[in-house]
Amino acid sequence: MIKSPIAIINDFSGGQDTKTPIISMGLNKSPNMRNFHSAGIKERLKRRLGIAKINSIAVTTDNLDTHYPPGYQTYDYSLRTISTYTKISEGFKPKTSSTITKINLWLKKTGIPAGTDTITLEIMTDSSGIPSGTVVANGTSNAVTISSTLTTSYAWVQFTFAVNPTLVAGTQYHLVLGGAYTISSSNYVSWGADNYDVIFVDGSMSKNDSSIWTEDVNYNACFEVFITSGILGNDGLAIYDFASKNMLLGIFGSSLYKMDKNSAGTPDGTWDGIITGTTAGGTLDYMEYNSTANARTAYVTNASVYGNTGGTITTDGLYTVHKFTAGGTFTPLVTGVVEYLVIGGGGAGGGDGYDGGGGAGGFRTASGFAVTAGQAYSITIGAGGVDTGAQSTPGGNSVFSTITSIGGGYGGRGGGEVGGNGGSGGGGGGSSATGYAGGTGTSGQGSDGGAGFASTDPSSGGGGGASAVGATATSTAAGNGGAGTASSISGSSVTYAGGGGGGTYINTKTAGTASGGGGAGSNSGSGTAGTANTGGGGGGSGGGSGTVAGGAGGSGIVVIRCLTADYLDLQSYSEATIKTQGSYALKGVATTGALNKTLTRTIGSPIDLTGKTTIYFDIYAGRTGANIKIGIHDSGGTTTEKTYTVLAANTWETVTWDISAVSNANKDAIDSIIITIVNADAANTFYIDNMYAVLTASDYFLTSSRYLTFADWQSGRALINTDVGLYSYTGSGNALSVSAAPIGKFVVIFRNYVFMAGIRGLPNTIRYSDLSEYTTWTATNTLSANTNDGDIITGMRILKGKLYIFKRYSIHRISFLGSNPTFQVDQILGIGCPAHYTIKEVELGGDAGMVLIFLSTDKKLVIFDGYNSQVINDNLTEETNDLFGASDDQPLSFADMNLVYADLFHAVVKTDTSEYILYCVLGTDTAINYAFVFDYKTGGVYPYDNQIFASSCYVTSTNKVKILYCAGYSGYMWEQEKGNTDDGTTINAYWVSGKIRPTLVSLLMKALNLGINFKQVYSVSTLNASFQFRIDWNVSWTTEENFAYNRADVLTFGATTLFDIGTIENMLQIKINDDSIGEGITLHGMDLYGTPVLGHSVSERATA
Repeated sequence: MIKSPIAIINDFSGGQDTKTPIISMGLNKSPNMRNFHSAGIKERLKRRLGIAKINSIAVTTDNLDTHYPPGYQTYDYSLRTISTYTKISEGFKPKTSSTITKINLWLKKTGIPAGTDTITLEIMTDSSGIPSGTVVANGTSNAVTISSTLTTSYAWVQFTFAVNPTLVAGTQYHLVLGGAYTISSSNYVSWGADNYDVIFVDGSMSKNDSSIWTEDVNYNACFEVFITSGILGNDGLAIYDFASKNMLLGIFGSSLYKMDKNSAGTPDGTWDGIITGTTAGGTLDYMEYNSTANARTAYVTNASVYGNTGGTITTDGLYTVHKFTAGGTFTPLVTGVVEYLVIGGGGAGGGDGYDGGGGAGGFRTASGFAVTAGQAYSITIGAGGVDTGAQSTPGGNSVFSTITSIGGGYGGRGGGEVGGNGGSGGGGGGSSATGYAGGTGTSGQGSDGGAGFASTDPSSGGGGGASAVGATATSTAAGNGGAGTASSISGSSVTYAGGGGGGTYINTKTAGTASGGGGAGSNSGSGTAGTANTGGGGGGSGGGSGTVAGGAGGSGIVVIRCLTADYLDLQSYSEATIKTQGSYALKGVATTGALNKTLTRTIGSPIDLTGKTTIYFDIYAGRTGANIKIGIHDSGGTTTEKTYTVLAANTWETVTWDISAVSNANKDAIDSIIITIVNADAANTFYIDNMYAVLTASDYFLTSSRYLTFADWQSGRALINTDVGLYSYTGSGNALSVSAAPIGKFVVIFRNYVFMAGIRGLPNTIRYSDLSEYTTWTATNTLSANTNDGDIITGMRILKGKLYIFKRYSIHRISFLGSNPTFQVDQILGIGCPAHYTIKEVELGGDAGMVLIFLSTDKKLVIFDGYNSQVINDNLTEETNDLFGASDDQPLSFADMNLVYADLFHAVVKTDTSEYILYCVLGTDTAINYAFVFDYKTGGVYPYDNQIFASSCYVTSTNKVKILYCAGYSGYMWEQEKGNTDDGTTINAYWVSGKIRPTLVSLLMKALNLGINFKQVYSVSTLNASFQFRIDWNVSWTTEENFAYNRADVLTFGATTLFDIGTIENMLQIKINDDSIGEGITLHGMDLYGTPVLGHSVSERATA
């Protein structure tokens, strides 16, 4: 690597005319450069492009704050086996000041602890590295029952709190596990710990002998702390191009996801779970219903108590219908809401020979009417009006509680009578001189009646209906009755409250028709009566005075409908607000009479839980105690049940249900889920969500591990290595556990063997599968990489047909012998790598060919060709302090890397720009917070801002375009080099030269100008690029000067833009800024011109 970023290109001949440069400056080797990269041609720079989200909806998982993963748990740290272990603890520091929602510990039980069957977690303050004995406010957990919660294999055990405690970021605390069971060496609880690969710096384990705490610095226990708003819960910990299946794989938080790609090879933007709470093993999460009606159709109750009384009771699907055709009372069993229909009695038609139709009874209907348990609500049914011979009568009012529907108005008599007012108005009578007006309907209940027609042979108007006015009579016809309104409240559609038709004087005219229970008018006799219990108006008579009668109005009706389950003692609902995943949870409400009542969900296609050992589900209850029992029923007739004791009211708790003792024959065809109320002495509201079964207790919980590697096996199968084991995935369905494989850190496929290194408990051991068999691992297929050097394996890579094992301070080569033994391990170099994911293949060309670039343990970039290594100097540490002031935003250097978190470091190689990008942790942070870019063609090293990604991968599209994707700490995947902003944030790029030092007095006295050669390709209006300089050791930069452009898309190379610098005495330093809104400039070079001051020689040259 060239140490100085400035090179003398032009000989100092001339220069005094400002046309020939004194020096020309190379651009892309400056270490003091941000957010630029090579434009593809030597000595050209271009501001990097932006980053853009791929998935518009973030992956959201648990809000994990801090943790120590169990992937390399090697030691059983036991509680109460002897008197010196009455309590055990682990130190930790929260990353965020927040409220703790739950804490998981990696626990198992041995035997059956005697005595008190519970354990408890306390959060204590610190006293010189050990628990102080003081529990933080609300820091004592709810008790956990050992016998029903812990299993004989390690699994996460959840601890919750009656009131969630609040902790302060960066403060030392201790998780203290205690119990009161009998001390025993054969019946006890163990906390999984790590005693060889200790990288956790925020505390260690301690033990207590009932009075004194003793720190045990060689151990760290496995735990997870969750808060209301975490920073690690949706880390994009690993992404991988599963090219053979045209998809990406990604791990966010503790779950594995896939993202399909379209035919062009572009990700579709949606992450789908492969190992998550809803897809791992047997899915039992039948709690996703978008309405209460659907939830009740699925979860059928056997509740037998339905105490609502009154009327004629029928059922209609989910509803119970109370129909009243005569007066009475409605009395509900429980407090709730009902829907009602109240129809008044219809008015009678007129009876004088050419009379108006009767108006319909008032029509009122609504839902959500509140009723109180045990209260009797009075019901009145309005009678239909009648023709008395003198004048017809209106219909009677119908009443439900406070709801009254007015009876319909009577029809006006022919010869001189207006229609009567009512729920709907009666039709007006006709006469030889006057057509009389119809009656007025009641607002919100009905319509007006129609008017009569004056003639020597008159006709009358129709009665008003619920949804239309009665028609006005004409010279040829009487008015039709107004239309009624249909309702299905009773279970079928019925039209109610139609107006009666008007009558005519002679039969050569047409009588009025009617619908909706209204009676038709007549042109030669009595009107037709309205239909009973519809509130229809009666028809008007016709054909001559005194010989006919008006039709009677139809009687009214009251119908009350309610959801059956609302008035049962056990009810189910769909709940969208209180849930743990998906869109809904199942809500249940039980009354005091619901003891032993059930909600049963029948599963159409039975679920096979063969081999599954654990069921998880989340429960949220309004009170504590053993109130709810969950059962799974097998088609063979066996029901397996779990009664969970709710520890904290109104908070979600995850239930671990051990079904390992249930035979496969009794769980191979689960056909129903049964929820039973086992304690009903008080009102009980509960929610259930996210039920699933897994092969082992750790199948779902990937524990946000930092050790995740992928490999492509034969026939389109991905191997996914996690901290809980190896999985295989074919591109559909669930990823399956490879149970025979060892648990280790790193996996590669070499010569049709699967190699695993960093074996749990054996940090220098390598194991490999049988030939072409990823599921078979013969015990003798074992290699060792120098177990006596005090080091551990930190990575594996293949280069030029050889497999290389990396340790922190050495490199080993695995050679294929082709006989017994099949492989041999040899140490070849005394330089190593602490970070597996930084080891990348790079094609350098020429004699070197393919090489590996990696970060060494002494914080240098190293090139390794399979035999020799070459350290690449870190230029970022070689600039002297006199170049930069505190405000210059000087890049941090490799020396600031925090190798405690080296296993988070990762790198990606961009072959199109010859860049190796190293994502790392600098300073005291604990997550990726910086990205260094190494241009392996020119030797430049410089940083990118806003590059805080947890993982990355290169994907090649179908048209061979290589695209870099990264996943960060926010649940998103991003495409690099996309657009001109970082998701809307302007990119601020700058280049700072090294020190330009004239060597002789002659040059010190020159008047200097700087020419900047550039090309700007977009609109000048979007450009924001500027120039600054400083001289004579002055650490203050000059005021920014913006570049001047004549027009866009012009390369000003040769027509150089000059900036007047003046004279210098000691040194010159130059800074270029580019934070344009759109695409910025491409820099092609910088030239320094000088005019000698009068009286000085020009035969000297400058150095840089």
